[in-house]
Amino acid sequence: MEAVVTFGDASNDNELLQVSGWGICMKNGLSDTKAVADEITEYTNEEDGFARYMTEVLFPRCQLPWEKEMAKEEEKADFPI
Repeated sequence: MEAVVTFGDASNDNELLQVSGWGICMKNGLSDTKAVADEITEYTNEEDGFARYMTEVLFPRCQLPWEKEMAKEEEKADFPI
């Protein structure tokens, strides 16, 4: 569960946000859900908050498996690949 990212906006999502590795509440979420979340989005559901968070915040933090391998090979090389 440490590697799981979850999104929610209402009280029924609270337990899921708490047990996952990173629980994210939407900006328009309920106050009790915001209280248990690790982070709150800058945008609401109506403003495509989930998609914006994924593309602007989460994806830039992630490194795809082949990118990790390329980075390892680059470290071994005498010159950058």
